Amino acid sequence: MGDFFSLRSQIPPDIWEQTSNHIGSGIALFKPRVYINNVKMLNPDYHLVLPSTTPPPVLIGKKEYVVSKNRLITFNPGDEVYIRHAVKTKEYTTIAIDKQFLAKIAGELGFEKASGIVFAEVDNPCSTNIRQTIMQLQREISIFGGGLPLMLDSIAIQLVVYLLRETASNFDSKLAAKDNYSYVHKAIDYMQAYYDIPISLDDMCRLLHITPYHFIRLFKEKTGLTPHAFLLKIRMENAKKMLERRECTVAEAAYACGFSTIPHFSAAFKQQTGTAPSEYKKIYSR
Repeated sequence: MGDFFSLRSQIPPDIWEQTSNHIGSGIALFKPRVYINNVKMLNPDYHLVLPSTTPPPVLIGKKEYVVSKNRLITFNPGDEVYIRHAVKTKEYTTIAIDKQFLAKIAGELGFEKASGIVFAEVDNPCSTNIRQTIMQLQREISIFGGGLPLMLDSIAIQLVVYLLRETASNFDSKLAAKDNYSYVHKAIDYMQAYYDIPISLDDMCRLLHITPYHFIRLFKEKTGLTPHAFLLKIRMENAKKMLERRECTVAEAAYACGFSTIPHFSAAFKQQTGTAPSEYKKIYSR
């Protein structure tokens, strides 16, 4: 994966000097104070923009788009972007995503990579998940800089997953299951890969293009459990392994296995195992 040199080399030096930035292995985050105008920018990778104020109209090729603040603006690799007029703005956020990095994650989610991911719209609603993940990325960078690459890479992966799930593209149509077994198989693979982040029934149904009622019925028919119960089982098995290895606290196990609060984790753990997580850990500490 590249260092985003192609993108950086197109930014005028005076603007680059005033732009705070973080260059990672899969994504780069920039905080510009102006919009670059009268310069044709060719996107070598994917590019996201979260405007803090109403941005100027943008030309992609020969088509002009009028966009607004508090939206997610997406550009695909190969898009030639041009802004005619300078406008005043507050500092805003832009993110470049290496196309190989995005393709790898899309492939792990079941996408056939031959034709590539193409985002369908320039102007998109920005989901709470995407906005919060970008804020989390910014916090980690501001506190630790580039000192925790594993954490930053983890957040970057989470951001791409949310982007693929919640932004219009050709991703869903490629992931649509061909038969009943594929629905269940893909859902299980998804749970096993992402049990450590908040995922919901609606997330999986959108991913598979299936109604919740139909999905729950098929899943229970194939596994004997509801999707929620199956996901809980995966989380509990991973939590037990962590506690057995005595490599973390109860709180760390809870958050690492996708639980938002410790009381919720403790109650679910005791219901599943008959033992409180703190007691379960003590058993393996003797």
